[in-house]
Amino acid sequence: MSLFDQDVHALSTSLQGMELELPDGSTVTITGTDTFTRDGNDRGVYKPMLDMRPGEVFAPKVQGHPMFLIVALNTEGGESGACVRIIGLDTGDGRLSGGGRCGKFVGFTEHGQIGRIVEQANGTLLLEVTGTLESRRPATSGTSTKRRRKGPLSSAVTSQYMAELTTRYQQDAGDGDTFEAWLPQVQADHNTEAKLRRFLKL
Repeated sequence: MSLFDQDVHALSTSLQGMELELPDGSTVTITGTDTFTRDGNDRGVYKPMLDMRPGEVFAPKVQGHPMFLIVALNTEGGESGACVRIIGLDTGDGRLSGGGRCGKFVGFTEHGQIGRIVEQANGTLLLEVTGTLESRRPATSGTSTKRRRKGPLSSAVTSQYMAELTTRYQQDAGDGDTFEAWLPQVQADHNTEAKLRRFLKL
């Protein structure tokens, strides 16, 4: 049975005390975790996780700090899209606490980095970082763009540009504007993928 067959709460407990090998070859011990359900991830920068598999890693930047999130099953045998956040690490030289500090220590620097946790035969875990969210963006033909000209831009398309949208929000949003309120207005104003790309200057 895989570690990631457990639901998000059981996985969170199981991860505590486990050794994790980082991409640079060093090893840390996970000492702190917390959990977010699928419903809690169904907004803002977290939404891409709804389409990710248990054991995959997503690292959004939240208020400039990289989060180390491991995708998990919402309930045992249920949908994916929940996640465990790593908030405590023993580095061997001391202990770190806080989601942003842990994300930075393991090497996350860009918004939307992705990867996976590999279960190794010796019982330890291995973090593999495979790229950024943008690498999953599918090619879009002119025909499919035309089909989107009527009605709002779909959430599936929007999620592919979440890194760029988050950056634009941080640049443009006024005091009191939440990302959850800002994003639907952007989708309404730029209701095709082509328009959204122009808005994001891509």
